[in-house]
Amino acid sequence: MTPDIGRPFEFGFSSSQLALDFTKTLSGRTKSQPVERLSYYDDLVHWGRQAGALTDLDAQRLLREARRRPGRAQAVLEHAIALREAGADAIIARPVAPEAGMIEETIRKLGAEVWPRVEEATAPP
Repeated sequence: MTPDIGRPFEFGFSSSQLALDFTKTLSGRTKSQPVERLSYYDDLVHWGRQAGALTDLDAQRLLREARRRPGRAQAVLEHAIALREAGADAIIARPVAPEAGMIEETIRKLGAEVWPRVEEATAPP
């Protein structure tokens, strides 16, 4: 995939539940060639910004620090993708609609794991 320099992908937020929307960062999941929308750490930060989970200032700081620590940024991205896939597996495995609040609780738990790692990856040395 070739990144569109200067223009981040416009993620869809149609479910009003961020955990569900996060699973959609892998488009065409059931197709033979799904499209990964989180190919780079920058994509993850852009998703967080578009989701309203990060301010512009937070996003700028995270991107700046990722340039200084690309290995750590890559590790955070890989962890976020693993959490996304675990969430998608849980949603797919449950054939009925999730109970009210279940998705929000899941994303809260996932966020509690991911965002400290983002902070750790971008903390000054």
